[in-house]
Amino acid sequence: MLPLIFSRTEAGFPMSVGLYAAFGQNGAIDYGFLAAFSIIYAAPAVGVYFLLRRNMNTGFAGVGVKG
Repeated sequence: MLPLIFSRTEAGFPMSVGLYAAFGQNGAIDYGFLAAFSIIYAAPAVGVYFLLRRNMNTGFAGVGVKG
């Protein structure tokens, strides 16, 4: 909520607000912009997953094992 309060321009808004803006006025939806922006929005999370997936699998394997 704080970025929305302190940001005074549209360029400073978080990406989630830009994704909501793709729905436009009066129910008009720009599907091309929405699809492209959704991919860009999800890319960092997917990239971090692929970088750390080996560490996540080995880290969870030893949880709960005593001894």
